[in-house]
Amino acid sequence: MDYDHWPDIVSSCPVCNQKSCAIYRGYYSRFLFCTELEFFGLVVIRTGFCKCQKVRFHFLPDFIIRRRSLSVFTHQRLCEAYAIHKKISAAIDEINSDLEEEFFLPLSTAHNFIRLRFAKPP
Repeated sequence: MDYDHWPDIVSSCPVCNQKSCAIYRGYYSRFLFCTELEFFGLVVIRTGFCKCQKVRFHFLPDFIIRRRSLSVFTHQRLCEAYAIHKKISAAIDEINSDLEEEFFLPLSTAHNFIRLRFAKPP
């Protein structure tokens, strides 16, 4: 993905679509485990603020899952590997096997994703 520039929030607010309503507010960082880019580390996310709705928003790249530490592709691969092996450690080993470098995916992170994905409805 190529991000040449930030969206023009002066012409249209992403929240309420009004002109000159939104402003850039700042940044926040979070860890991301992304096997397709062979990346594990901090990513910086740009944030904005809608003055009309009094809502803070962020410009999140489409390959990142909101409020999660795994990318969309990595989450999909982890769930598929878990469905085959039925063991979290084997699923983690499988998604890391084709990476050139050694990455560490915490067991608790993988367990949370597996638990949420395969939880039985009440």
